[in-house]
Amino acid sequence: MGALGFAGGKVLLWDLENNKEASEGDKRLAGPSAPVHSCAFSTDGRFVLTGAGTLPDKDCTARLWDTATGREVLLLEGHTAPVTVVALSRDNRQALTVSQKTIRIWDLGTVGASE
Repeated sequence: MGALGFAGGKVLLWDLENNKEASEGDKRLAGPSAPVHSCAFSTDGRFVLTGAGTLPDKDCTARLWDTATGREVLLLEGHTAPVTVVALSRDNRQALTVSQKTIRIWDLGTVGASE
């Protein structure tokens, strides 16, 4: 599975094995109003974390998405510059987000916990 972020805030999930869009119709990820700069998948492929934003301080957020449903699971707010790097821990319990001068580690609790 691959992910592409676009300037309009949309994220396209791509099935790399079958070379086709995996996020058709209502499963397309469309949350932020700002450009998406980074994407990271969970190790089990259940989730994708996206980072977005523009200056000055427009929708500088990270979002956790369920790849099966296309639904936003969690919104991470607090950056004052675009979120340009995102990562998820192996157990999906923590997220790392990076913007211009800020690094944040988020406790996702049991939201994305691997079983």
